[in-house]
Amino acid sequence: MRDALRSGLEWTQQSARVIGALTPSGFLCDWRELDNKIEAFRLFQYADREIQMPANRPASTVFARAPVGETFRSIWVLEGSGHMAGLAASLTVQGLLTDANAANLPDTALIPLHAGMGTAFAEKLFAGLSSSPTMPEISKTVARFVDICRANCRPGWEDACMEPLGLVVRCLHPNLLGPVSVAMEALSPQLRTLLWHGVGRGLYFAPTNFLPIPLARKRIIQGVAEEAGNIEDRRNVLAGYIWATTLVNLPYTDLIRSVAAACSELKLRNEFTNGLTSALMAWRHMAPDDLRYTGNFTQPHAGRSNDAILWNEWVATPVRLALEDIFPGMKRSNKIPALYTYRTYEELRRLSVVPEAAE
Repeated sequence: MRDALRSGLEWTQQSARVIGALTPSGFLCDWRELDNKIEAFRLFQYADREIQMPANRPASTVFARAPVGETFRSIWVLEGSGHMAGLAASLTVQGLLTDANAANLPDTALIPLHAGMGTAFAEKLFAGLSSSPTMPEISKTVARFVDICRANCRPGWEDACMEPLGLVVRCLHPNLLGPVSVAMEALSPQLRTLLWHGVGRGLYFAPTNFLPIPLARKRIIQGVAEEAGNIEDRRNVLAGYIWATTLVNLPYTDLIRSVAAACSELKLRNEFTNGLTSALMAWRHMAPDDLRYTGNFTQPHAGRSNDAILWNEWVATPVRLALEDIFPGMKRSNKIPALYTYRTYEELRRLSVVPEAAE
């Protein structure tokens, strides 16, 4: 069954490429974006094939094969490797990303590895619940998830491991999203914000949103916003959605420009800018020497057309300021996981200030 799904994904991906090459841009579906989505999902889901290792191997063995290059494809394989390691481990494991081979992995691998590991922990724990769990059962499961993430992440990287819970619950257990949100809030308001950011990332890959139809982009973003019941949750779910959109389509700035236009119509500037800049700062952490992709986002557009103004004010200027003024301090202070929560520009600036003792 798994091989059949993989073959189906590859066939669909090839079809998207062929149709995209033969049809006008944006005809029925944005075929490049569909190709990008399938590629990211395939590399994550079949990381074992990419690193040429059977599933269910111990984490130390998986991490010994994890790719360390700074290629665009490697981030999805790394996330899949973290997922493999988490699935193979017991729910009493400790030190997955601090012991053995994982201790030698570079900082550039930490974002995708923590995301994959947290996804695996959430899948395993919630698969053990009954079809109609009680609130105490849900609260116990959430608390256990938080504990296992803390026991296995690198120091300071707890948020990066816990945020994927929102993706797992929204995609696999959507009926539990409300109770899980309440349980996270009971533990800490910060945990609730992480949950909803993860929900946003999950919604980018949700079946109802999987086909990227250009004329429906505004409607899809409206639907994403309506998932949340209050303004803080809504900001996080939108930021998470834009984060996923940006990283999956990193090589294609014109796709991001179309998302910016839809968000402009909906007056979602802050949510769009936070999701975009946070994703690109995450990419800078994963690929510090890359200038090809990030350079495309910081290049201003000439002229005074509406498109040029939107690009310069919503994309080029905030991305340049984030990469130059905010990212260096956040990296030095080990605050990169804070990118997994919606924050204003000023809040990010404060997080980027390095205490004098740490200089």
